[in-house]
Amino acid sequence: MPKYKRVWTYYFAPLLARSANTLAPLQNRVEKFIQQCKASSFMIGFTIVVLLGNCFLGPAQRSIVVLEKSPFLSQSTCLSCSSSNLSTNSGDKYQEPFVFPPRHTPTKKAPVTKLLSSSVPVSIPTTSTQTILPTQGSMNVFPYGSCTWWANQRYFQLHGIFVPWRTQSNAWQWTARAYQFGWHVSSSPMVGAVIDLQPGVQGASWAGHVALVERILSNGDVIASNMNWGAYPWQVTYVEFAPGPGITFLYL
Repeated sequence: MPKYKRVWTYYFAPLLARSANTLAPLQNRVEKFIQQCKASSFMIGFTIVVLLGNCFLGPAQRSIVVLEKSPFLSQSTCLSCSSSNLSTNSGDKYQEPFVFPPRHTPTKKAPVTKLLSSSVPVSIPTTSTQTILPTQGSMNVFPYGSCTWWANQRYFQLHGIFVPWRTQSNAWQWTARAYQFGWHVSSSPMVGAVIDLQPGVQGASWAGHVALVERILSNGDVIASNMNWGAYPWQVTYVEFAPGPGITFLYL
């Protein structure tokens, strides 16, 4: 027997046998592990596919609903809301209407307690949002020498009353303030009343003019005392005015 055959027979052959016996169980374990990994991967992949199918195909299937307009939805009275449901019948999808309960629930009326004749009446205070404006002022707030100062001062000399308005009180605005504070406004002259001329009327400036009626003439014109009028603005002058458009008479 050649030498290399003897080495193979006595050395390598037993070694290969022992190696095969040793590697056989390890090979079996590796094969089982690989099979388990394949099964787990298949289950994970199948689960992901199912979830994705539910996410994308589920809403699409649920949205395939043919809604018909109900003839009762146009009524003004409150009706239950209606919808539709999908179900299967012999493998075909059809529309099956059903009724949702109304979103609003009827409220129960609170029991009404009747007061007996012996009950003590309770007074409920009421608040008014309307502001009551004064009809009289406490002082003359207009600048000295102006027509408004003289009209206010002269009215106080005759009646003991100052006008109550202080703001938005140019001469042409006195008629609006008189309405606001409850004074009388008339187109007919009266002795002792304030005469209010709108801008441009019978020589009045852009701010209008106010004076006080001292006398009524037989022709219907009035003689009024003035300041800040004509060539002597710081003196009291007497001017004749004719009642007409753009002229009002104010008094309390």
